[in-house]
Amino acid sequence: MKRSLIGLIAAVLMAGCTSTPSDQIAAFGQTTNAVTDHVDAVLNEFNEATIERGFTDLAANYTGDFAQRFDQQLLKDINKPITAKQQKQLAIYRANKALGDYATSLAELANARLRVDVDVASANLYGAMTSFNKHYQTIKGNQKALFDDSKVANIQAAITAIGSEVAEQRRRQAVKAIIIAAKDNIDLICDEIIKQLTHSGIEDGIRLSRKYILDKQIAEYRRLSAKKSSKLKWRTDEVRRLWLLQQALFHSKLLVQQSIKAIEEVKQAHQVLASEVAHDAFSSVAISNAIGRLQYLNKHFNDFEEFLASCDSTATDSDGVLSCE
Repeated sequence: MKRSLIGLIAAVLMAGCTSTPSDQIAAFGQTTNAVTDHVDAVLNEFNEATIERGFTDLAANYTGDFAQRFDQQLLKDINKPITAKQQKQLAIYRANKALGDYATSLAELANARLRVDVDVASANLYGAMTSFNKHYQTIKGNQKALFDDSKVANIQAAITAIGSEVAEQRRRQAVKAIIIAAKDNIDLICDEIIKQLTHSGIEDGIRLSRKYILDKQIAEYRRLSAKKSSKLKWRTDEVRRLWLLQQALFHSKLLVQQSIKAIEEVKQAHQVLASEVAHDAFSSVAISNAIGRLQYLNKHFNDFEEFLASCDSTATDSDGVLSCE
């Protein structure tokens, strides 16, 4: 019900404006790129949390008399993971970024008024497709390209058909051809990102790293606050900081679940776009609804109370970590 209302409001607002087809395509591209930026931040958090856990581990264990054993080799051992599993996780990160680049390229092409703008959008689009191919192959573990030569050729032909004088109708037809040609591929890459977010251990990796860091910092607080020289203001500031770390721990699963929801929403919005432009509807209530849902999700990506309100039920584990079911 809430989603329908949000979509309806967005549709009314957009219908009330003098929007053009390029406006809606551009809105899809810009909002999708913003959403994938949020997901990028979550995937980057996994990497950063893993490294931060390594820092905390060394700092917690190499102390007192044992600190004399601390050396450069220990620092070298803190490295970004390079296992096959971690290579896949890095490929997800880059495939998600390519998804944002693809959407941005559509927006650029929809807004192109000069041939040079078309060329820039075209170059960015090919870059996104190349990135899709490379990282899809890493994720799948084979050499099958996501965008094969024939599909790339079709997209190239559509862009070439715009010509030197960028006419509205020819630009629309190029955008239409690209979206329709890419639909199944965007579905596939979204499905793979969702699958890896669900099963590759990113959720547990973030949660366990945050828990480890919090446990070690609480132990350090106990040690330092036991000293008579500790000041109330310092202790208060530390308690506040530790509380914020605990809140981040509680929300660690929601962070990944919200990312999954975001990619699902991008996939659905692109499907709507493909369905509508196939009938030469570049501006419609269906597109407005899809963009409205994307924009709402983008705005409230880190609003976990809002996310929990949309869940059928919620659960917590022994650490108090929340999940949406």
